[in-house]
Amino acid sequence: MKPLFYVVCFVLAMLTCNNQSKKKAMQSQQIYVCIPCGSACDTAQYKNSGTCSHCSMELVKKSTITH
Repeated sequence: MKPLFYVVCFVLAMLTCNNQSKKKAMQSQQIYVCIPCGSACDTAQYKNSGTCSHCSMELVKKSTITH
């Protein structure tokens, strides 16, 4: 019975570690969006900062936009 307990604990530990790694990876990948201007480009997402090619508004981190 104890070996099964250790196997279950090991699997749970690995799953938890894997989920934490995924969260860190997602946090390191920033998503940038156009400052909302009312155009269709408001829904576009970018991997880098810069300016929107459609309306020339600044691209900012998506997490900073609040409506």
